Order: sequence, then C-alpha cells, then structure tokens
Amino acid sequence: MYCKKCGKFTDNQDGLCEDCKTKESVNTTNNVDTPPVYTEEEKSADRRLGLGGAIASAIMGFVAFIISYISIFLSALIPVLSLIFMVAVIVLGILSLTKGIKSIKIFIKNGKEKRARPIATLIVGIGGIVFSGFAFLFTLISFFIAIIMLSYLQI
Repeated sequence: MYCKKCGKFTDNQDGLCEDCKTKESVNTTNNVDTPPVYTEEEKSADRRLGLGGAIASAIMGFVAFIISYISIFLSALIPVLSLIFMVAVIVLGILSLTKGIKSIKIFIKNGKEKRARPIATLIVGIGGIVFSGFAFLFTLISFFIAIIMLSYLQI
C-alpha cells in the first residue's frame, strides 16, 4: 500500500505509515499496490514546497553579505563596532545556511519520492548558501583587519 500523505510504500497492515507516523494516511480500503496519483493542484503545491524557507535563506544571506561588506570598512575605522557586526553576520549566516541546506534536502526528497521537484526552492536555497559563504569570507577578512587595527592602536 502507498501512503496518501507522503506517497511512500508501506507493507504495514494496521494502517500506520512508518514515515509519516499517522494512521489515517495509509489507504487501507484499497489494497492495490499502486502509487498514488497526484492532481495538478498537488503537483503545483509540490513545486512550491519549501520556497518560503529558501527565500528566507536568500534574504538572510544577502543581509549578512551586506553587513559583512560594511564590516570591512568599519574594521579600519572603528574595530570594536566591526566586531559587533561580525557577530550579527555569523548568526545570520548560520541561519541562512540551515534554511538553504533544508531547501536542498526538500528538493532531493521530492525527487526520491517521484514527486515534482521544487526547482525554485533549490535555486533560491543555493543563492542563500552562496551569499552566506561570501559573508563568512568577508567577515574573516574584516576580523583580521580589526585585529591589526586594534594591535596598532594599542602601541
């Protein structure tokens, strides 16, 4: 039997899907071993699955990128303020990375389940990861500039 909710095959006769952990999701009235047929509305919803998280990843990654870019200039002028900006970049970057990785996992999971792959989710999630990567790189550069400036100011 196939689960009506997630589409996974299950041979459990008590009506419990091992993947979803919901009892009502397994089609127990029809013992035909055919995969579920998705309507166009369900396929369209599958294509947008995870897009909100991917957009959040891209926005947070972009904001982290901009803050890290500003932090490079601040590290030469006000090194202590630059360090505060670096903490903000690290927090935003980690959040963006987790959302971006989750969007890639959604894309892969839908492919394994023979559902519509959310390509927009994949592309936007990768964009968030790339922005985060550049933000981390700029933060590292900013950190070294701030350390040099702080050691120079103390002499």
